[in-house]
Amino acid sequence: MVSQLSPEKTNELIAQRENWFHTIDFGNGVRSPGIVPWEYEQQLLEYFGLPERLDGKRVLDIGTYDGFFAFECERRGASEVVAIDVNPADRYCFQVAHDILGSKVQFHHMSVYELDAEKLGGKFDLVMFPGVFYHLRHIVLSLDNIWSVIKDDGEMIMETHVCDQHFVLGDGTVTKLESIDSRLKETPLFRFYRRNELAAADWSNWFGGNVAAISDCLGSAGFESRLLATWSSRAAFHAKKNPTLPREWEKGSYEGIKFVYQPDGTWSVVWHPPT
Repeated sequence: MVSQLSPEKTNELIAQRENWFHTIDFGNGVRSPGIVPWEYEQQLLEYFGLPERLDGKRVLDIGTYDGFFAFECERRGASEVVAIDVNPADRYCFQVAHDILGSKVQFHHMSVYELDAEKLGGKFDLVMFPGVFYHLRHIVLSLDNIWSVIKDDGEMIMETHVCDQHFVLGDGTVTKLESIDSRLKETPLFRFYRRNELAAADWSNWFGGNVAAISDCLGSAGFESRLLATWSSRAAFHAKKNPTLPREWEKGSYEGIKFVYQPDGTWSVVWHPPT
């Protein structure tokens, strides 16, 4: 998918914005000056194993920002692509990129907490969820919501910060989990970043889980996941929806207890212990 505009006009539109995050190739040798290098974006696509063709697939891109992954899925033939972000389309560079490409990607100003299949026109075959999870305060809720908008045979590609190789101690020292204790690598745990412990210039980070913890979160939310790749302080996962999960005791019940009310107002307790 390339711009039908002249290189001169494309560059003119790109120059209207100074805050490009993604490097987007508009064709004819023109790319946006994104903070994220083009080479890194291509490496991510390899890690993700995103199919060359997505024909017939309905795709959701969560936290689209400038739209790199949304436009890439459109380029690969997805029948419909929906993109959401907590920022309006024209706050950063999504709208400009959309206009340059003449894209048909549908944008909704929406957070992952507001996901609603009806509002988005139905459920999705594929959800792209890169670089968002660790910016959320309600991480398991986000996965529950994503599960609800994926088709029963649908899947998700998730990429996030992980703390296995980048664990920030209380004094700011960075170490590896296995350097503290080799058993921690297999122990599901999260590092909570209440302030800007992960990145001095970014206060939007909240949780840094290890691979084991994020895998468990995906399982709790009703996904069968596998680790795709780890590098530096990042990891990518493929998550297949299991339509028979999540179990009731993991979906909003309190300590496994659920109250069932009868028409006469009486109630009984139903327990959902882990199995």
